[in-house]
Amino acid sequence: MKQIQQQRNFRGYVERFTSDPRHAGQLIGQLRNITRNLPDAEAALLLSQLANDYQRNRQWQLWESALVELVEQYPEE
Repeated sequence: MKQIQQQRNFRGYVERFTSDPRHAGQLIGQLRNITRNLPDAEAALLLSQLANDYQRNRQWQLWESALVELVEQYPEE
């Protein structure tokens, strides 16, 4: 139940802040704290969704950073 709430909170945060360049880059840095209690598969999914949001907003450097983080942190997912 707590994991579901964490995911919802993160998705809401992402939706609000990915379009704001001042806050968009902070999401990657905060992701480890947000996902620390989640199984790797769920954390990887959130990071993948974040990368997709960056891509949709044409924030290419952030998109690349999110994908690099995904590969480095969750190589098996």
